[in-house]
Amino acid sequence: MTYLQIDQNLLREIAESMGLVQVVLLNATRLLRDPMSKLKQADPRLWLELHLLAV
Repeated sequence: MTYLQIDQNLLREIAESMGLVQVVLLNATRLLRDPMSKLKQADPRLWLELHLLAV
């Protein structure tokens, strides 16, 4: 496992234990698909991290 996969699994476990998995994944997917979103230009690192979560 790569560092990113371990980090992604850890984030999912934390969100799952808090009952937030569906909320986080649904919102991440909506943000990434929004054609008017400026997130990619404003914060490219967050944009990439959201892609990791939404996969």
